[in-house]
Amino acid sequence: MSTTRLGKCINFGNCAKADRREIIELDVTEDFVCPECNSDLLDDDTKGKKGGGGGSKKGLIIGIVAVLLLGGGAAAYFLLGDKEEKTPEPRMERTIETPVDEAVTDEVEPQDEPEQIAEPEPEPAKVEEPKPVQQPKPATPSSGTVSVSGGTYTGELKNGKPHGMGTLKYNAHTLISKRDSKNRYAEAGEYITGEFYEGELVSGKLFDKNGDQREALNIGRPR
Repeated sequence: MSTTRLGKCINFGNCAKADRREIIELDVTEDFVCPECNSDLLDDDTKGKKGGGGGSKKGLIIGIVAVLLLGGGAAAYFLLGDKEEKTPEPRMERTIETPVDEAVTDEVEPQDEPEQIAEPEPEPAKVEEPKPVQQPKPATPSSGTVSVSGGTYTGELKNGKPHGMGTLKYNAHTLISKRDSKNRYAEAGEYITGEFYEGELVSGKLFDKNGDQREALNIGRPR
């Protein structure tokens, strides 16, 4: 049984560990707060699961062994078959001597050298003009402050929407999420600090305007 607990600080702008998204490891007997800013931590449940793959590796090894056995059997068959065949006896070829005529000493008249034709000069290579380089579009900032329904969000963004860790502060009586089965509302001055996904709240904590925690929220990612 693990004796440690992992968490993330979400006090963005006020804590260096939160800004670095640092994973904080504490003993289970310690208070689950950030050791730098003393803010409550969110549980970190991003541990990877080990995937299976032993079956596919075992099947691949068996297939390779079978191919090697079949290839070795075929090679042995052809080698043994070649040894059993009789080698043909070499044939004796007869050489017939033919009389050599005396060399002909007739003089050969010199032939006129062919007229040399001048080769055309190659055309100069065409130089292509360089194509203009298209400048890349500026990337969307990964964090900032945007207006959302019922308030203002500050934190990580994706395509201009809350995506990642951030804080949503309400300026009016607003339904927290349409996917919330409890239909909970936030009042003006209250705020939520937690995780967002494509503009939707995933999980976090709701605080009143005095900074006291009202309750924890765990709605889940939209499907």
